[in-house]
Amino acid sequence: MGKPYLTPEDLRELLPYSLPVIYRELKAGTIPSIRLGRRYMIPTAAFDAWLASCGPPRSAA
Repeated sequence: MGKPYLTPEDLRELLPYSLPVIYRELKAGTIPSIRLGRRYMIPTAAFDAWLASCGPPRSAA
């Protein structure tokens, strides 16, 4: 990723979740973000670290 910040719309392309779910998790603080007025900006480095901390996906056994 080349951008220093991502938007919720960018996350929609990267994660298998709808925008309402992404906004809910941003408001809850689950996904690291910075609030600028009414906009959420997600630092790319913080998002990458958060995603890595989630661990590998579990297999559906």
